[in-house]
Amino acid sequence: MTNAATEQPAGKPGLGDMAEIFYAPGAVFDRRRDGAFGLPLVVLAVLAGVFSFLTGSLTQAAMHADAMRGMQPAIAAGRMTAEQAAQSASFIEKFGPALAVLLFVVSPFVVGLVSWVIAKIAGIKQELGVAVMIGTFSMFPRLAGMLVGAILATMTPEAELTSASKLTLSPAHFVDLAAHPGLGQLLVRLDLFVIWAYALVGIGMYVTGRSTKGQAWATAIGTWVVLSIPAVWGFIRAG
Repeated sequence: MTNAATEQPAGKPGLGDMAEIFYAPGAVFDRRRDGAFGLPLVVLAVLAGVFSFLTGSLTQAAMHADAMRGMQPAIAAGRMTAEQAAQSASFIEKFGPALAVLLFVVSPFVVGLVSWVIAKIAGIKQELGVAVMIGTFSMFPRLAGMLVGAILATMTPEAELTSASKLTLSPAHFVDLAAHPGLGQLLVRLDLFVIWAYALVGIGMYVTGRSTKGQAWATAIGTWVVLSIPAVWGFIRAG
């Protein structure tokens, strides 16, 4: 059975959409059938930078551990000293808020493009601009994830903050990334806020694409699978 909602959306898009997306996403997507995403994208990027700045001191140990782990192959190969790696990690941490802004600006376009392609395969007639709008709003739960990560950091001894996965509500929280790096990367994709984000992709496609629920959820799951390929590849390489 197809989604027969053809009425004009009630109300007008506004700043309230950025809060309403957490409890009434269908209404938000209904109001934004035209695909307007400029203001939400700006708000998303600004909040990402602010949250990263405010929580940086709490999550620094986990981020530093991840950065150092990522540079271990270069150290082992002699291309970098441990001191140079530490300096590089500190540089990355210093620009954490800027990197967060970049991530939250680019990700909606990536999610939008991939979901648009998957939607076409699933038989949904969707416009690319609307898909990017859906991708933009799908990132708002990730902001909540940043705050939850900071809370988890305050509840965890610094010695146990061995990876950013410790700041997630995913099975990876319980995995030793030093021993199982690939598995940890893969399980992070099951984080509550990641799943929430892709659920919004499904809801957005259902409301704006006038699709069946099956088509919408196939698009959401397909998008999650495609964007999980780097994590799957990391898992395979780690053996």
